[in-house]
Parts: sequence; C-alpha cells; structure tokens
Amino acid sequence: MKLLLTGGSANGKSTLAEKMALELPGPHYYLAAMEPYGPEGLARIARHRASHDRKGFLTIERYRDLDTLILPRRGTVLLECLCNLLDNELFPQAGAPVVSGAVEKILKGLENISNQCEHLLVVTNEVGSDWPGYSLDILAYRNALGHLNILTETAMDAVVEVVAGVPVLRRGALPPSLLKYLEISGKGAEGMILVMGGEASGKRTYVRELGYGDRDMSPLLSDVRPVLTDLHLLVAQDPVHCVDLLPEILLKKVVICNEVGSGIIPATKESRLCREQTGRLCVLLAQQAARVIRMVCGIPTILK
Repeated sequence: MKLLLTGGSANGKSTLAEKMALELPGPHYYLAAMEPYGPEGLARIARHRASHDRKGFLTIERYRDLDTLILPRRGTVLLECLCNLLDNELFPQAGAPVVSGAVEKILKGLENISNQCEHLLVVTNEVGSDWPGYSLDILAYRNALGHLNILTETAMDAVVEVVAGVPVLRRGALPPSLLKYLEISGKGAEGMILVMGGEASGKRTYVRELGYGDRDMSPLLSDVRPVLTDLHLLVAQDPVHCVDLLPEILLKKVVICNEVGSGIIPATKESRLCREQTGRLCVLLAQQAARVIRMVCGIPTILK
C-alpha cells in the first residue's frame, strides 16, 4: 500500500502518519529528510529522533539521493517529508543555482523505496496558497513542489488530506487496519463549532446563516459575545502560551479561524511559530468541537 498524506503546517498529518505506519507490519523505518540548519533545526531534529525511537521506528537520516538508498529488509517506510527532500535536491548548497531534474530524481527515489518495502507512507505539505511575492528561487521551489505532489499522487493507492487533525480521504481506499482513523467522532447538537477556511472564503457568511449576527461576533476572547472571530490573530498575540486559552475558547458557541498553514514557510522564527501554533490549537479545538466546518469558495464542508 502506498499512501500520501497532505495538508497545511502543524495540522496533525505527521502524527497521523506515524500512527498509521505503526499499525502496519514492521520493521518500521522513519525516513527523515530534514537537513539540519542552525540551532533551531538541530533542536527540532533531536526532538523528532527521540520521539521516533520511543515509538519503535528505525530512523534513517537521508537528505537526498533516495534513488540509491538500500533498506536493510522489507517493512513499512514513513517518509517525512517531500518538502524537505525537494529543498535539499533543488538547493544542495546555499546560494547555488537551482538544480534541474530534482522532481524526476525524487520520483525515481520513491519508486526505489517502494520496490523495497511492503508499505510506503509519504508526508507532504501544501505551500501554494499564499501571495506569490517571493524570489525567483522560492517560486521555483513552490512550483516544483506542486508538480511533485501531483505526480506523487498519481503513483499512490490512496491520498488523505488532514485538516485540523481531521483526516479526509481524497482518493483511493485504506486497508482495514487503518479505516478506524477515518471514523468521525464528537458529533452533537451542543458544543462549540469550529469554522475554518482561507481569507474571504465565506466563513462569516456561513456563521450568519447559523443565526448569529454581526453583533454576536468579536475578536476578543474576553468579550461575552458567543462568536470568536480571527483566532489566528489571537494566537499571534502570544503564540507561546496560546494553548493555555483552550478551556476559555471552548466556551464560545462558534470559533472562526483562517487557515494559515498552506503557504511557503515564513522567513522569521516568530512567524513560523505563529503559523504552527495556529495549526496545533485548531487540532485541539477540532478534537473537542461538536462540528468542524471548512469553507472553500463559500461552500461549507462538514469535516466532523
């Protein structure tokens, strides 16, 4: 079985991929493609490796050249992730020109790994949903990743998108041992409703259709009004401690949040933290929400 998991930043796809991989026959290989850069990157890699070791994965650090990798024996491989792998192949040296043929090389690498294992789970990100105000190199990376995602998808047996921790099967079918991860729980008439979507996607219009007027909406958590708007801006006020606000947020009838994780990784550490913490907080909210609604072009999709 070959499975592609996609979604925005900090939306729970990596956690889901790990759980799914461990349900499948071992040995379980964690193929890590994040090349260490600076203290922040080294610290992140150290945390990930320790976590993988505790869960029973055999970690293989491989930043490029998957087409020449030989696994010790057949089993289940989790590749994390296509974004890092493409970055490494496109820009092997800082400041160097973009390397041509990176997408084709990665596809050959995926085929090589697939031929050596029973199950392959590949994690990727959506990075094309923001304004294209970037350098030519970054635009080349973004376009290449979109192209790589499409070509990888065609070679997979199934594709799962993860939104606020909620898995959505986009194509194909999962083996019986993984079907439980698609089960939707937490439905009910009472409880908080989480409404997500891109900027100007119709979130507030949808909330008005639920019976709430503009006078019922406020961006302030301390306000007694039942609808909290712009959760992502609330996170930006104190991203480090925003998760501590979860009990208070859950008292709201409706919470509106922009999806901010589907774009190029921000350049500053503070912006990266804001983006990731927004994703993590939405995952926690979705777990306890009565309903999770995603807006696309004004059309609501009930995820939960």
